[in-house]
Amino acid sequence: MSVVLTKTPPQTDGWGEQLNEWLRGDQYRHHARLRILENLYTKQPFSSMLDIGCGTGHILNHYIAKGVTGIGIDNSPTIMEYHANQQRFPASRADVNEMPFQNHSFDMVTCFGLIEHLNRPIEALSEIRRITQPNGRAMITVPRLMGVFPALVPFWYISGGRYKHGWQNMVGHMYTQNAFRQQLQDAGWTVESLCPFKGSSVLEWLNLPYRTQWANFIETNAIARSIFSIMHVAICRNTGDLPL
Repeated sequence: MSVVLTKTPPQTDGWGEQLNEWLRGDQYRHHARLRILENLYTKQPFSSMLDIGCGTGHILNHYIAKGVTGIGIDNSPTIMEYHANQQRFPASRADVNEMPFQNHSFDMVTCFGLIEHLNRPIEALSEIRRITQPNGRAMITVPRLMGVFPALVPFWYISGGRYKHGWQNMVGHMYTQNAFRQQLQDAGWTVESLCPFKGSSVLEWLNLPYRTQWANFIETNAIARSIFSIMHVAICRNTGDLPL
């Protein structure tokens, strides 16, 4: 299969380096994502799922255990090698602007922290909608321009790690809520909700032990979420392909 998600080689290297850190402890980010997805699954169960930029695969593993058919794609050779060894779900390299799936292949698509790195984000968002079933949904996240995230990035950059590959490569474009909504709508999505997200990652970066009550407080309290959240999360529905 062809090269994956349209990222530059430095980004590919950086995400591969990040894998071991995620595997050692991504409970807070996993909690934030799963809290929303479980609510969506309860309201409208999905039977097929694509995770674009699948990383550790923890989200897919969770839903495969529920009987969902899951597929992951990622641009990092390190991450692909990891999943080839794990053999828990099909994982491939593919270009997010031209994915090798038929129209309407999945009723749930997740795409965490990818769109901000793309030169043609609306094209990618349109391609994600193409492979989403009519009335199917997508959960898509991008970094917030306002909040704690922009203030922390310079410190990460100085500290090295994956940020040695460059601010733009590893952080990408930061979004206002209105700019993100506009791109989603331009790509044909119906935006059902859009809000701050993943504030509990701050606890992860502080190397604090995982506590469900801490994660729940930051992800559900409006004030804490507004202050600490580093991402926007959009829940979108593909209503444009519904039959008349």
